[in-house]
Amino acid sequence: MTIREGRPARRRAARTVFVAIAAVVALTLTGCVTMFIPSKSSTTSTPAPEKVSAALQPFYRQKLVWSDCASGKQCATAKAPLTWSDPSAGQVSLALIRQQAKGTKQGSLLVNPGGPGGSGYDFVKDSVDYATDKTLQSHFDIVGFDPRGVGHSTAVKCYDARQMDDYLYGITPVSAGPTSGSPRTPRSPSSSAPRAPRTPARCSVTSTR
Repeated sequence: MTIREGRPARRRAARTVFVAIAAVVALTLTGCVTMFIPSKSSTTSTPAPEKVSAALQPFYRQKLVWSDCASGKQCATAKAPLTWSDPSAGQVSLALIRQQAKGTKQGSLLVNPGGPGGSGYDFVKDSVDYATDKTLQSHFDIVGFDPRGVGHSTAVKCYDARQMDDYLYGITPVSAGPTSGSPRTPRSPSSSAPRAPRTPARCSVTSTR
């Protein structure tokens, strides 16, 4: 009787070769797929020279890195002081978006939809054809941004959760009105008026311009 001991070894070798071939095919296909995925490009804006105090130089000399984002446009983030009179008190982030000039570039055009609270970022992102005509788009980078407290920029924070609940839903004591049949007496304006909003003063602490 003949015993064939080499058959299991040959099977293991065949499985090893098959696994190796499958791995090579998978890697090859992965490389082919990534060839069709467009890579994100980025450009850098060089700041213009400005004579400012040493405390403001980091903001005026910052370089904006523009990266591909929505609808073929480019986005960047700029830093600004929380308080311009005290640049060391903190900073906020401002979201910018631009559509690059489609022809011979002559400069950049900043657009602002107005407000308060209007998003210049979304204005360019969603409505650039409404904001500018084809001639401007051909010769200018169309740039929009969100001011502090708006949209994609650093939000305004006036209160913590408990303080906001008190501001929105807190009850101000008032004097009861006259009962039926009793003579009417004028109420004091201070007793019926709602609490004076403290928002502007409070927000100036955390979102100073």
